[in-house]
Amino acid sequence: MRRGKTQSMQKLLGRVLVGNISIETKEEQIRGVFSDRTEQVLSVSMPKHPKTGLSLGYAFVEMSLLDARNAVSELQGRCIGDRKLAISLADAIEKTRRWYQFGFAQ
Repeated sequence: MRRGKTQSMQKLLGRVLVGNISIETKEEQIRGVFSDRTEQVLSVSMPKHPKTGLSLGYAFVEMSLLDARNAVSELQGRCIGDRKLAISLADAIEKTRRWYQFGFAQ
């Protein structure tokens, strides 16, 4: 891979979708799975049910696109508790986007 392409990939953020997690799983546990590797985790978000406040069984982990691609291949099938995680690359967004630019085709 050329140096320029690697640098441009590091400018992109990758979102990893982590599925099949227990409703008791905490964000710190998800962060720990990814921090055991060398990736720099920027954020972890676990959507919650609006009425019960319980986890919906999946989470998003945000990191550089290059780290996200490596994490998907290396952490697939890893377990938290008694559940085998389903890990996939959700999408890639540019770091320069602002909050009001998400969701609009440009």
